[in-house]
Amino acid sequence: MLAACDVSLPQPGFLGREIDSGPTPAPVTETGGPHGALLSGGQEPMIPATRADEAVGPPLAHTLQPKERLALAEASQQAAIAERNSRIEWSAAAAKGTGGASGWVMPVSDPYRSPHGLICRDLRQAVARPQGPMVEAVSLCRQQIAGGLAIWTLERFP
Repeated sequence: MLAACDVSLPQPGFLGREIDSGPTPAPVTETGGPHGALLSGGQEPMIPATRADEAVGPPLAHTLQPKERLALAEASQQAAIAERNSRIEWSAAAAKGTGGASGWVMPVSDPYRSPHGLICRDLRQAVARPQGPMVEAVSLCRQQIAGGLAIWTLERFP
């Protein structure tokens, strides 16, 4: 009997629509997932030069000079908090201004919690060389250091 009744609620007037306009829609990005300020805590991650090798894939680290490894490690720190599939370019000049290396780093996953409880992110690190590009897939995990700062290093298992 109730199904046959046409129950229509009156629409609110102008003032009612202004007061109860409903929630604003959440912005949706095609890459999704938390990144940026949530991962860095509002501070840009900076890796000390002495720990640069901990953020570079081993096959690439063997082909790069220390200055080049540092540039790649710094770009990897930025990529770890960047939006997925964004390309972070890097370059380092060789000694006496000749040659040098360059490349890019790209986050290819959203952040995730590893089985060991660390927040990690999958990246692609690339080096452009005259012999051809080299690309390495790495997983970097956030590691707390002194003063409440965090850096992103290769995933290590205890």
